[in-house]
Amino acid sequence: MAFLDESPRAALEQVMAVTEGSVRAIARHVRETMGRDQDYLAERAALSDLDLKQRTDGLLADVPYPRLTYTEAVKKLEKVYQEDSSLFVYKPEWGASLQTEHEKYLAEELYKGPLFVTDYPSNLKPFYMFKNPSNSRQTTACFDLLVPNLGELAGGSLRTHSYDELLEALEEAKMKKEDYDWYSDLRKYGTTRHGGFGIGWERLVGLLTGMGNVRECIAFPRAGEGSRF
Repeated sequence: MAFLDESPRAALEQVMAVTEGSVRAIARHVRETMGRDQDYLAERAALSDLDLKQRTDGLLADVPYPRLTYTEAVKKLEKVYQEDSSLFVYKPEWGASLQTEHEKYLAEELYKGPLFVTDYPSNLKPFYMFKNPSNSRQTTACFDLLVPNLGELAGGSLRTHSYDELLEALEEAKMKKEDYDWYSDLRKYGTTRHGGFGIGWERLVGLLTGMGNVRECIAFPRAGEGSRF
């Protein structure tokens, strides 16, 4: 997405709005066209029709998906861990990645539906993501979309549009600048404020059909002898 707002907060919201709209559009299409396939898929997945319908309806909540910063999410998870440490294998703490068990707990127990977690620590994210202006903890203008029964469904961020800042990020990451000349040249003569996102397609297919393994959701044939190409 190009020509985003000058404000990082507003720009990130623009990307999240398109992400949410995309997920909602797919879920709405599935709900309107699935028909009797729902009975077949529910049987294959050992789910009830109601359970499968609730997965689709959950993505079509009447209110916008909540937005929660990584820092706020960690505070909530730390409180839960203090009350009952047996709920998590991994202790939640600031600076560490959110594990799938943390993501599921946020979506299934605390928010009971999809939510965006934003502004992760910069050291957890790729060098090309836009860093938030900060006087304390360094965070990145990014997000993950978490949903029940799955965890992370989509992720995105603003991209660093400044040539000088991109070179600084490469240096901080201890990456050879000459290896990324082809990428930094895209910023060298100026570019627009931009961002993007990606949806885990097989994950989304699995969520909406009840399939428990992404191997069952890949759109290409699988064979024991492998591919000749």
